[in-house]
Amino acid sequence: MRAYMSERDKYIRRIVSENCPATDWKALAAYFQVLIRYMEHERLIHLLVTLSFAFFFLASIFIMRFFGGLFPFIFFIIITVMLTAYVRHYFFMENTVQGWYRLADEIDRRAEPLRRP
Repeated sequence: MRAYMSERDKYIRRIVSENCPATDWKALAAYFQVLIRYMEHERLIHLLVTLSFAFFFLASIFIMRFFGGLFPFIFFIIITVMLTAYVRHYFFMENTVQGWYRLADEIDRRAEPLRRP
C-alpha cells in the first residue's frame, strides 16, 4: 500500500507542478477524488485492525499480569510488534491522505478557477 500511495502521490504532484496548459484539470480532479475515496476506505479498515491489535495488546498485558508464563509473554511480544507496525502504517496513510486533501483543493481551484476562491 505504501508503494501504491507513493507512486500515485508522485504522479499527481508532478502533473500539478508542471502546470501544463493542456492538462484536463476536471478529469484529474475526478480521478484524484476516486483515489482519495479508495484511501479513505483503506484508512477505515486499517483503523479497525489497529484498534483490534490495541485491544489484544491490552488483553496480553492483563493476561501476563494475572497469569504469567512464557506463552503470554510471547503473545505480548508478537502483539506489540504487530501493533507498532500497524500504527506506523496508519500514520503514513493518514498523513498522506491529509496531504492529498490539500492537493485536491489545489486541483479543484485549477479545474474551476472562476467558482473557487
